[in-house]
Amino acid sequence: MKVKNLTVLVTIFLGLCLIAGLYHYWSNKQKGPQCFIDLDKEDVSKIEIIKKEEVFVFEKKETLWQIMKPFEYRADQASMVNLIDSVGNIILETVISTNPQKYWKFQVDQKEGIVVKFYNKKGEQTVDFILGKMGTDYLHYYFRFPDKQKVYLSRGLSRNFVDKEAEKWRDKTILALNKNALEEISLICLDSDKKGKKIEEVKVTKNEDKWLVGKEEVDSNVWDSYLNNLTRLNMDDLVSDSLAVEGKKEFGLQKPSFQIKIKLKDNQEEGILVGNKNEKNQYYVQRKGVETIFLVSSYKIDNLKKKSADLIKKGD
Repeated sequence: MKVKNLTVLVTIFLGLCLIAGLYHYWSNKQKGPQCFIDLDKEDVSKIEIIKKEEVFVFEKKETLWQIMKPFEYRADQASMVNLIDSVGNIILETVISTNPQKYWKFQVDQKEGIVVKFYNKKGEQTVDFILGKMGTDYLHYYFRFPDKQKVYLSRGLSRNFVDKEAEKWRDKTILALNKNALEEISLICLDSDKKGKKIEEVKVTKNEDKWLVGKEEVDSNVWDSYLNNLTRLNMDDLVSDSLAVEGKKEFGLQKPSFQIKIKLKDNQEEGILVGNKNEKNQYYVQRKGVETIFLVSSYKIDNLKKKSADLIKKGD
């Protein structure tokens, strides 16, 4: 009888242990890995990325992000939003090591790691971490807080995203216009060898909901494609942010071969000048009122060089 009672008690005990174990397992599984980055995305005003000898500094000026180091220029806004979102969503999973002697192995030391720092609007540092190399599963990255010993496997932010050259952070936009604000566009071909003499000018004007070349209506499909290319014109690279290079004849911007003048509502004006080509089949381009000389692939510019016959709607 005693043996039977003991068996029952042991069975009950094992059953309770099993239930407790299953409860613990499912609780942890549902809870999942936790995000340890406490980041108020709306309060971020400055970001630093430090890798070896390079220091990149970004600051938010009013509503737009600017690159402050290693040069001053507009930052690519989408990249900055993506960076902030990714950091805010970092998940720290398995602890791989707590041994400082192994930091180099995971590239989470100050020498080989990429240090990322976030500051709030008060100038206070709110986030500081070191992102290491990719994990062996190609899905995670090693991660460490500078003042902590634990090395984690993390996901949510890839090293490739922050480990890029300064130019990759630059805003590539030359023109970003609202098509609904356009009133008139003039495409002017110039003879650069004869003191900028005008060869041809195609003037396209908006009349209510129609675009016209003179009295001829343009082909809406052709013109819609044209406006998409014009109002979203991006550079491939740039030459310099300095006016000092404007005097160099090699750019051909003192006597441009092609020019686009744009009139918008409220008497605003925009425009671009197109100079010579370089050895990489890129045009030197300047935007009206902007000192920077851009490099734009020839196919983008050639798509903007239209004659009247290219635009006018053909008869049925």
